[in-house]
Amino acid sequence: MVNIDMLMGTGNYTRAEGQAGFEPLVQEQCQQTGMAALVQTLQLAAPQQSFAMIVQGVDEPFLCFAGRLTAAVEKQVSDPAARKLMIQSLAQGNCNAACKRIIETLRGEPSMSDMVGACAKFGKRDAEREGETHADTNVFASAPTDGDLLSRLAASTRGSAGVDVCTAESVVIDSDKIHKVPLDAFGPLGDGMSAFLMGRSSATIQGIMVHLGLIDADFSGQIHAMVSTPTPPLTIPKGTRIAQLVPFKSSVSRTEDRWRGDGGFGSTGPPQVRWTAVLTKDRPETLCSVSMVGATPSEIHLRGLLDTGADVSILSLAAWPPQWPLTLAKTSISGLGGTKQCYVSQNPVAITNPEGQTAIIWPHVTEIPQNLWGRDVLAAWGVRLGTDF
Repeated sequence: MVNIDMLMGTGNYTRAEGQAGFEPLVQEQCQQTGMAALVQTLQLAAPQQSFAMIVQGVDEPFLCFAGRLTAAVEKQVSDPAARKLMIQSLAQGNCNAACKRIIETLRGEPSMSDMVGACAKFGKRDAEREGETHADTNVFASAPTDGDLLSRLAASTRGSAGVDVCTAESVVIDSDKIHKVPLDAFGPLGDGMSAFLMGRSSATIQGIMVHLGLIDADFSGQIHAMVSTPTPPLTIPKGTRIAQLVPFKSSVSRTEDRWRGDGGFGSTGPPQVRWTAVLTKDRPETLCSVSMVGATPSEIHLRGLLDTGADVSILSLAAWPPQWPLTLAKTSISGLGGTKQCYVSQNPVAITNPEGQTAIIWPHVTEIPQNLWGRDVLAAWGVRLGTDF
């Protein structure tokens, strides 16, 4: 029987020799109790910062700002509904000017995931636009601000029908599936021109298959190529000229009164094709990237089970990087073959599925053999269950 003297190390259990003879279960319970007491003591001793005074720094990523804000609000606001509204309101009001301009372009009342995703997307684009000129390519400056990409690209010869574009980052093609590869080029092309994006013959000979794409005249985002290889794995270094733009003037007479903007790789209307999975005896799993801003490593890849029965996502402690900070959860997790002690990430984590959809959560971490993508992630991805009769 476990008594208070065992847990406190008092009475007949003050000596280390006696404590070393405990059953493993007793030692584990002592450790968990001590950790819980330490965490609670630190939380009580920490000064309560007014969350209304938490503002985003000029160069601070929006995700880090959102994490600080959420942590402060959760410590002082107990009601979940009020907490959610408070975080959303303060995130919009206390963010820096750059993020505020981005958030103002979002429709309706954007959620925290919408705001984090939009700010991260534009922040990455701005970083890429600051890149220097590559010496081995004819793409001169990244991210045109005046919408005249073609005027800044030079063809290889006087008779060339197209201009070369290169990769914006190093890419590893680890399977024979089609990969979306970012290029060091941004639309619009200028002068109302559209263009075909196709592979260079030199790249095809090396096993880099660039699938034909179409760049519209009103596309204003970063240009990506659809790339595959029959002989994976294959590494494509940054600055490799794998594709070319063949410009032309569109002769379409009737168009809708709207702009494509940066919405590439999809229809401008409602989604026509959705990810589907047939339920069989095999469990539905997917491989996701898990990233934490400012951590080392900044990103890992985990395969997990799509679990609609779990209200929160639960990750395996064995797969969790030791450098990523955890805090002891206030409650235990049941339904995993018994009751287990659980931890929660101290910082927000981005879970991105193979389709590029991202959910920002504070995952639970415990000793389980299988990672579980719960309803918090599935809802942010927009997952729906349906039947086909």
